[in-house]
Amino acid sequence: MGGLKKWMPITGFVFLLAACALAGLPFTSGYLSKDAILVSVFEYADVNGGIYWLFPLFISITSWLTTFYIFRVVFKVFFGEFKLTKKYAQKLEVHEANRWMTIPVIILGVFCFGFFFAYNPLNLDSSWVYHGFNIDLHTEGLYHLMVPLYINILSLALIFTTYYVYAKQSISINFSGTWFYKLSYNQWYLNQFYDVFLMRLFLMKTKIFYWFDQKIIDGIVHLFGDVTLVLSKISAWFDIHIVDGLVNGAAALVQRIGIWLRGTQSGKLQHYFIWMLFLFLSFMIYKIIL
Repeated sequence: MGGLKKWMPITGFVFLLAACALAGLPFTSGYLSKDAILVSVFEYADVNGGIYWLFPLFISITSWLTTFYIFRVVFKVFFGEFKLTKKYAQKLEVHEANRWMTIPVIILGVFCFGFFFAYNPLNLDSSWVYHGFNIDLHTEGLYHLMVPLYINILSLALIFTTYYVYAKQSISINFSGTWFYKLSYNQWYLNQFYDVFLMRLFLMKTKIFYWFDQKIIDGIVHLFGDVTLVLSKISAWFDIHIVDGLVNGAAALVQRIGIWLRGTQSGKLQHYFIWMLFLFLSFMIYKIIL
């Protein structure tokens, strides 16, 4: 067997142990948690019946798919043939990590064993963690025995099949021409669905909001700004030419009248005669008109 197992034996062993726990194999912590979930689902379906039996079916398929994909990773990475030559492997320095990473990984791997969490690693009811949360224990019955048995038998069969397909490569499986492969290869077209029905709608909505903000909101704001600017210019013109004009004109008129009246008091006799004649004529014109 080749692969990274030659250069990273500790990491490979811990990864294999973690994969066993994730698959819920016996004597691992994952076995206890999977036992709790599966048995609860089967008991729930047994009580309600009918369509509720789909839940045990779906959760069983999910469990087997988890076992398949995690051991596919294990066998392809740590047991499969190394794709690069040894020369490149040494150049890339493929080796174990330093102790500051290796020791925590080993500690985490050790806690994948079920006896750290239960006195009997095959029985969830003996788990001290389970009792610590004061959870009602499972009722002993057929499901408590048969569910873990059938799940793990098929899981082990999947593990051996995965080993011969990806590690030994003695079994060739080709689904490239099937509709299921095409769906899986295209991620079940979820990205396309997301792009068409979510992203495009979202972008369309943002464009509409942008247009509304630019044309309507900003248009109204700019309109008010332009109207205010025009009114301010009109007000400035009226203030300069009308108000200030009247004030300045009145001041100039008063100034001119004052200059003119001051000229009448020059002490010259002819000026007094002229003013008397002007007043007499004004009085006569007034009397004639009235």
